[in-house]
Amino acid sequence: MSNLMNGVSNRFCLVGCSLVLAGSVIHGKAQGIESVVSETITEGASIERDNQSLALQPKVKQRKSRIGLGFSFFSGTKSSVTSNESFSSAVGPATGGSINRQYADGYVFQDSSDNLGDLRLPSRTHFFGFDNSSQVNNVPLAGTIDFHEARFNGGAYSDPANDDFSPGVELLYNRLLKSRERFEYELEMGLGFHQFDYESRNRPGDFEVLTDTYELGGINPLAKGAPYQGSFLPHISGSPKIGDLPNRRFNSVTGQVNGGTEIDSVALLGRIGPNVRYYINDSLQISALGGLLIGYMSAEVTYDESQQYSIADTNYTQQRQGRFKGNDIVFGLFGALRLSHDINDRVSVFGEGRYMHMQSMNIQDAMRVVELDLAGGIGLVLGLDYRF
Repeated sequence: MSNLMNGVSNRFCLVGCSLVLAGSVIHGKAQGIESVVSETITEGASIERDNQSLALQPKVKQRKSRIGLGFSFFSGTKSSVTSNESFSSAVGPATGGSINRQYADGYVFQDSSDNLGDLRLPSRTHFFGFDNSSQVNNVPLAGTIDFHEARFNGGAYSDPANDDFSPGVELLYNRLLKSRERFEYELEMGLGFHQFDYESRNRPGDFEVLTDTYELGGINPLAKGAPYQGSFLPHISGSPKIGDLPNRRFNSVTGQVNGGTEIDSVALLGRIGPNVRYYINDSLQISALGGLLIGYMSAEVTYDESQQYSIADTNYTQQRQGRFKGNDIVFGLFGALRLSHDINDRVSVFGEGRYMHMQSMNIQDAMRVVELDLAGGIGLVLGLDYRF
């Protein structure tokens, strides 16, 4: 009996211990679950607070505008100076007698006898003069005398003069339109002030020579010596009389022009067009841009020349001096490549190579025509821009 009671007691103790152990395990698991739930709730609250904090912070806006300043240097622009000279109106028409005609080396005027002629020549004048004996071609009972006038044509003188260095300054504004991956698509406008100076000196030149030939009708004007100057009234000792009807012809000779022409020109050039920017890395970009050009050009021309040429083995020199101004509106196109480097998140430096193709500008006075041609000019632009 005692053994039986001991067995039952042991079983109850075993069951009680098992229940206590099970309760302890269940209580521990419950506490673990409660801890996990608590941590999850805490993390969720922290994330929600972070999101609220981020929502309260202002978003950083993308800077879409740039303003910039650049210094430009253009080369390859050119100018040409051509002659606009005409023969002096003093030489008169090519036909007709009893007309006053003035030349570079003499004159033939109407005399006091109203150019009374004789059997050999229907009209003659003693009111003439010449500078050189080489003008006279003596032939018995005939002979001729030549008078000359020349006008400057240009020739090699008209070869274009290049401007090797033309400085300028430019302001620009750039607006971002769209971006995609490494590309940015922009619209850019610029306004630049540029100076172009040209000079042409000491060049060969071509001259067109007018020659009027008059008949002598058997007289010898060299009997009075050379140079000779007749007058309206005949000399007391007698005056030779030549025919007054010219035979006119033209030919060309080459001479030399000493001195030269200076051209001072300024241009205000505006441009607008698209710009495609590619980011090589975070701070380095390359851009291709182009578009339309419109400009206002003004120029002042000064020339001071000594023109030298030879006619009939005689050397002649004539002076040409003048000053004139002009201006015009010109249109054109441009294209450029630009390399930019960001110094910080707002400021960049850039270098640009630019090509211009524009209308030429022409200005003139009574003797010279000047053409200014910026087409083909190659420019280097260095500057910086600021983003905002």
